[in-house]
Amino acid sequence: MKRIMASAAAATLLAAGTATPALAAPPPMCIETGDSCVTVDEIGENSEIYVGQKPDGSMQGFTGFADFADWAGDTYGISMSLRGGSIHVDLASAGNGRGDGDNGDDSDSDDSGNGNRGGGDGDNDGRRGDNGDRHGDRHGNRHGNGHGDDRLAWSARKAQFTTFYDRPNLSGPSFVVAPNDTVDDLNDLRKPGGGDWNNEISSVRVVGGNAGSPGAVLCARVSCKKGGWVLILNNSDETQLVGGFANSASFVGVFAG
Repeated sequence: MKRIMASAAAATLLAAGTATPALAAPPPMCIETGDSCVTVDEIGENSEIYVGQKPDGSMQGFTGFADFADWAGDTYGISMSLRGGSIHVDLASAGNGRGDGDNGDDSDSDDSGNGNRGGGDGDNDGRRGDNGDRHGDRHGNRHGNGHGDDRLAWSARKAQFTTFYDRPNLSGPSFVVAPNDTVDDLNDLRKPGGGDWNNEISSVRVVGGNAGSPGAVLCARVSCKKGGWVLILNNSDETQLVGGFANSASFVGVFAG
């Protein structure tokens, strides 16, 4: 009997091997999709359902790609689009759009630099200003102020590497995907001892990244072709895949954090 998708705390408890009292099996996890609710056991490779894990760990489902893309943008600043029948997810876009509020609205992003994207207050300073403090950082590095080492250390802390396991509770063979990278076809990734990773992922662990950020995206179809399920996980450390999500992914990607 498959378990419900575990929260970070529950997954940690399971991974630590702590014994729990025997309980009756809980009902299958139900994912809200507007006015209806879809249980994870109803989901299959050809189920066109889009599911996102919120920063608080709860799940939100969508039956249409457009609504899912809007949610991903509003919640995490993720940019998504359809390209040639595949869903393209800009893994580096998280935190740079509507989801974190740092970029301001369109009316505030003109060349006067008065918007949040700018941060400068002279002509064209908006593009050169506070967006990552790129201009100031480069200037500091040229003069040997030592900011480069600080930024590298910060980047190392924020990078989120994701490990995918072929068994529940973060056990069995595994592989790691670096931030801002994908495996478009898990049939091409070989497993130790033979076979491949297509339809073999049972649990996921994300390490690093900003708290409450998106961690990884999994798709039922190779190259994240439209028509199968799509799942965005947050970076809550550990997640058990259950129901139709378990042992059913053919594509994975990891957000830049």
